[in-house]
Amino acid sequence: DSFSAFASDEYGSMVIKDENSQAKLIDKCVDIYGYQLSVASSIVVHYYIKIPDEIYNDDEFMISFSGTGINTQSFSTAAGELDGSTVSDWNYTPDGTYYRFDVEVPAACMTSEITTTISFTNNEVVMGETFSVKKYADQLSLINEKLNLGYNADELSGFVTALLNYGAAAQTYFGVNKTNLANAGLSTTVPENTNTSTATYKEDPVGSLSFYKATLVCNADTTLKYYFLLPSAEANLSDYTIKINDEVVPVSDIKINQNPNYFTISIPVTAKNYETKYNVTVSYQGGAFESVCSYSVSDCVASICNSTENADLKNLLYALHAYGTAAQAINVGN
Repeated sequence: DSFSAFASDEYGSMVIKDENSQAKLIDKCVDIYGYQLSVASSIVVHYYIKIPDEIYNDDEFMISFSGTGINTQSFSTAAGELDGSTVSDWNYTPDGTYYRFDVEVPAACMTSEITTTISFTNNEVVMGETFSVKKYADQLSLINEKLNLGYNADELSGFVTALLNYGAAAQTYFGVNKTNLANAGLSTTVPENTNTSTATYKEDPVGSLSFYKATLVCNADTTLKYYFLLPSAEANLSDYTIKINDEVVPVSDIKINQNPNYFTISIPVTAKNYETKYNVTVSYQGGAFESVCSYSVSDCVASICNSTENADLKNLLYALHAYGTAAQAINVGN
């Protein structure tokens, strides 16, 4: 669920200077070759960066990405957090090894400029150029044409508008950088979602485990969260087998809160799958599986919109729904 990476001379490379002599060390050239935008369950900017072995193998090497509203994300050689595999399936990669760094960007931070900082022994350098989701989105039509991605031009334009409208609505609702909205200069009319929820849930508990509620998270990722009430603090979760759309949920993926006695299951949802229902079935002590609840992102959007008078929240959810519809129309990832 990603758009193709692209190279850009605009952001170029950086030559690091020795802090003692200030002489340029050409063999220490760090090159940001290109970027990629992923709009799967999370909004992610992928950086492709060439790092000389002399720097990469430095015991104190670290690369960090930061921006307004974006949690600083750091990667270091010592922590084993770097993917050093050659990007062999990327047609526009020149000879050499490029490291890929994935930076998650909250929906409300699409205009936030991401700064790259590289540090190693006795050196810390901030890259001169910055990047953002909006910068990629603004160039997406040109990228589609130059790299022959094959997207319909009108559908792609509609997707970009929907993506940036969603970003702007998130900025407005969450109060992030409201003077620099993602959809500045675009058509900002977001269609209202008049759908009604078709979610279902079981009134009778399965093994005294009952469905409590479903919530929606709109951050870097879009996530459905299901809450289930346990019969008591002594209840043993191993007595239950839980499936989502026939896939067993590992106990390690279940977050338990003992006060009150409930647990949550989080389901990341790709933009083009907002209409997909996620059916939760439960088996108690090896018994038959029973359907407990079935929700989609669109069900949550409809339910919340029909129960709130908050105009900014409604606009955020309308924009989220329009973004999912646009992603489905251009079939991102296929």
